[in-house]
Amino acid sequence: MSAQDTAAIIAFKARMTAVAEKNNDEFATIITVGDGGYKIEVIETADKHTFLTGSGATVQDATASALANLPLALKHWSYEDSNVTV
Repeated sequence: MSAQDTAAIIAFKARMTAVAEKNNDEFATIITVGDGGYKIEVIETADKHTFLTGSGATVQDATASALANLPLALKHWSYEDSNVTV
């Protein structure tokens, strides 16, 4: 994994931690890689529901995809956004 991949994952997890803390919650972030590239799934740990997903050919694409889906996830789950950005 490249330094850029690692930085993208760290930044993404920091953003998800900030959103979880803002909403008095906890998330687990699962990153998998397969033939189609990378997939990110953010799971709300107490209820085990999928909060957010993203995918892409690279880690950076997958995190960008997930962050693009964040506004809809926030609305769907009635969460507030944090003031932390990636």
